[in-house]
Amino acid sequence: MESMNSLLTWLHLQAQEALGAVTTNFRIILNQTLNGSLNSSEEEVADLDDKDGFGPIRTIHQNLPSSATGVRNPDEDRPTQHLLQLCAGFLACGPFLQSPSAEPTRDKELVQLMFETVRTMPDKICHISSIFFCHVRRGTLSLTPKHLCDLYTEFGTLLGQYSFSKSERFLGVVLDLLTCSLGARSDPHAVLEEVHGNFCELCGWLSKMLKKNLMRSWRMRDAFARFIELYLLDDPSQRSWPFNNNEPETEDSPHCPPLSLPQLSSDIDIRVRFRVAVINTRLLAFSKHINLEPLEMYEIMKRSYTLHLDK
Repeated sequence: MESMNSLLTWLHLQAQEALGAVTTNFRIILNQTLNGSLNSSEEEVADLDDKDGFGPIRTIHQNLPSSATGVRNPDEDRPTQHLLQLCAGFLACGPFLQSPSAEPTRDKELVQLMFETVRTMPDKICHISSIFFCHVRRGTLSLTPKHLCDLYTEFGTLLGQYSFSKSERFLGVVLDLLTCSLGARSDPHAVLEEVHGNFCELCGWLSKMLKKNLMRSWRMRDAFARFIELYLLDDPSQRSWPFNNNEPETEDSPHCPPLSLPQLSSDIDIRVRFRVAVINTRLLAFSKHINLEPLEMYEIMKRSYTLHLDK
């Protein structure tokens, strides 16, 4: 009943006019926050100038260029994160609630703002991307296949930089992008060849990172395991994987993400092992999709179980 009343409020003509003004203001705040005009050193000094003849008050907080800061510490930008969540959430959910057909919002300005951020201010990309992808997964925002391809290109460029390739926070955003792509890969009305190819390439990159023990954080390995579970639900037969997993294994060969489950089953962290143990129980249901009996699948799983129970 409350959700129905909320929907009727959004559809009311007078409410739409009032909310339209709020939408405009939120869009301005969102742009200013990401562009740094609210935190620029010039305005900061101007605000602290008391016009008393002594000049502006100097502060130690100076904005460093994006290339110097890399991925920002989330604890330092928590107020900014809450502000972005409020603005982006309103811009995503408002049109969605106003749509009689409940279609996901296609906000070109919001998408363009995210691309401008990743190209000119990559140190802030984790702020807006995590919020944006969250609404895409909820179905309140929409991403076109072309936008997905462009995001793969931009994120791939950032992964070539050391600070981003080693950032747990940014790799989490990359997993969010891959999760959003799961639904797009199965869309029969879109041209998906390029999306699918980029998706598999990025999945292979993360799999190789895990294989080489470069995924240091247990939280990242846990997030990767949860992504594998979603991948299996989307494509249990793994027929969409373009690489031949039966070819001889090499150091740089890209592997389908579910092939990383045995390594995660023997992870040094018990929290990751527990997560994978839960996922493995569902592999028995998937065995029919790859022409294996449940007992055969269990034997494969059992070989990867760890014997070190003291960690």
